[in-house]
Amino acid sequence: MSDAGLRVVHVDTEPGWGGGQRQLHALATGLQRRGHESWVVVRPDTLLAAALTRDGVPVVPVSPTFEWDPVAVGRLRALLRRVRADVVHAHAAHAVAIAALAAAGTPVPLLVTRRVALPLRRNPLSRWKYARAAGFIAVSERVRQALCTDGIAPARISVVRSGVDLRCGVPRASAATLMSLGIVPGRPLLVMVSSLIPPHKDPQTFLEAVAAARGAGHDVQALLVGGGPLAGAAARVCHRLGLDGVVQLVGFRRDAVELLRRRGRGGAELAR
Repeated sequence: MSDAGLRVVHVDTEPGWGGGQRQLHALATGLQRRGHESWVVVRPDTLLAAALTRDGVPVVPVSPTFEWDPVAVGRLRALLRRVRADVVHAHAAHAVAIAALAAAGTPVPLLVTRRVALPLRRNPLSRWKYARAAGFIAVSERVRQALCTDGIAPARISVVRSGVDLRCGVPRASAATLMSLGIVPGRPLLVMVSSLIPPHKDPQTFLEAVAAARGAGHDVQALLVGGGPLAGAAARVCHRLGLDGVVQLVGFRRDAVELLRRRGRGGAELAR
């Protein structure tokens, strides 16, 4: 490590904006405030790239066409050498492959953050890329247990829970915004925000909870915020449970946090 602090190259090749990207943005900007240097290898024209650029974190654009894309690997490898990186930090499963290949044969250690409790794939390439990791960050004890079940030594895993910036004030969504989404003023409101990506996201349970609350006599309404492959299935569950007009499926929203802060009269909020 240099006298000036750590030099960290982060890698996230996901195209969307979710909790992982929000945490990466917070980490990279936080490291810079503490005197460390960060570079983030990310797809161009994404919300993450725009947010990092706005906040002064250097962005290195890559557009891998598949998990082991040699062009992306070469670009990352050149970056590791140019900035004399102390560590390369992969923040998503496909990012691990690119980072592992780029760091192979160099002294740069690979750190992997794991945010889901899904089993690791057992094919030879998957085993190779995770074996390259010098350490793992699990965002919960459940994720740590899943990694251990997959054969990762407990000593290689640290649990670091996702952070929240308490200094960042978030306004509540206005009544006009809620009305534009079909929400009736004055009625209790439930909100679920999630990227609707299988298999680990579960909008059906949220919808069944809304139906159960209404069946118990509570005049609740709900917002399901997020897009992805499960959106169509969620719409079908809404119809089956008789929740058409009660639950509004509004897709991806940049004001998701503002919607979470909004409460109706006597209402509650539920986030996943």
